[in-house]
Amino acid sequence: DKAPYRDWERAGFLTICPGDTIDFTSVEETIAAAQKQYDLKMVGFDPYLSRTITQRLEPLVEAIIEVPQDMKNMSPAMKEIEAGVLNREMLHVHNTCFRWTWGNVRCHVDGNENKKPMKNKTPGRIDPTVALITAVAVWMICRNQKPDLAQVLEQPGFTL
Repeated sequence: DKAPYRDWERAGFLTICPGDTIDFTSVEETIAAAQKQYDLKMVGFDPYLSRTITQRLEPLVEAIIEVPQDMKNMSPAMKEIEAGVLNREMLHVHNTCFRWTWGNVRCHVDGNENKKPMKNKTPGRIDPTVALITAVAVWMICRNQKPDLAQVLEQPGFTL
């Protein structure tokens, strides 16, 4: 896709795993560092092929929440993000990597205006965008099902 990954890594917009495959130890270490820095409580994952990493993360966080990449699970979070952007409540800090991935997103929309990103229809990668959608889905699940934790998430200064 000829994207400037090394430039984005130098700018701090992403971390590149060493080698040509996913290094689960590197991913686990990055999430462990985020857990300490941000008091990370939950991690969301697409259950497809994620068992290797989710088992390794169980001791680090309170909950690992499955967010399948289907219409039912992705659409509410996409609508929440869209509302946040349109209401100017959600901004990014001039992250060119994130902007590029958002520009690559192509969505499937059904007859009820539910939507989900389609990786097989995109001109380039959309992984950071899907990660944000997953994070918002986890936040929404928490907000709707765990009122005590939702109150923590709604406190001023809380960062997801």
